[in-house]
Amino acid sequence: MLNKYSQRDPRWSEMRLGKSSNPTVGEQGCLVTAIAIGSGNTGTEDFDPMSLVKKLGDGGFIEGGLLLWVKAAEAMNCRFGYRYDVSGGSGHERISEGEAWRITWHLHMMGIPVLLHVDTNGDGSPNHWVTTDPTVTESVGMPVGIASQQTAIPIIDPWDGKALPFVDRYRNVCGLAYFLDRTRDAADGWKAAVLSRTLSVADGEEGSVNQLLWKLTRP
Repeated sequence: MLNKYSQRDPRWSEMRLGKSSNPTVGEQGCLVTAIAIGSGNTGTEDFDPMSLVKKLGDGGFIEGGLLLWVKAAEAMNCRFGYRYDVSGGSGHERISEGEAWRITWHLHMMGIPVLLHVDTNGDGSPNHWVTTDPTVTESVGMPVGIASQQTAIPIIDPWDGKALPFVDRYRNVCGLAYFLDRTRDAADGWKAAVLSRTLSVADGEEGSVNQLLWKLTRP
């Protein structure tokens, strides 16, 4: 089971995300809380939002309290898969929502928590992060179709720490990132495939969205 942390927990909700001028965990700390929720399943140190924010320090965030992924990887001694952007935002590869869900389910069935960047307003603009929980699933395979995949995927929502099906609160996935720990990487000999302008997949077959595609950033 993953940690059911809420960003509004009074133990850390008033902590600043880096500099004193930045927002607090309670205000905009959904991503750092989502990472803490999944941290116990990375094979590295198990963080709560307070300990993770403290370890990141001022250098872990930029203006506005935005997290630096490479600093989070360094702090946790792990790796994160690349953040795909369904909406095609600056600096990120554009993918379809269907492809985002297929990637999420590949990782889910491998036991890897996925951080989903979601839209709470229904307008396609990402403004919140949630964590999928691969330790809780009744599915023996990938459901067919986006609607079925949304219904079947279990999440923990950093807003209040509740565990529930994704579809109970959200509809749109606008981006994603995921954990990849060194222990599991070494033990299983996983191969990293990079999704760039030229698609490359683990078995050498180009362009197949049904393959597990990822890009790694090393701490």
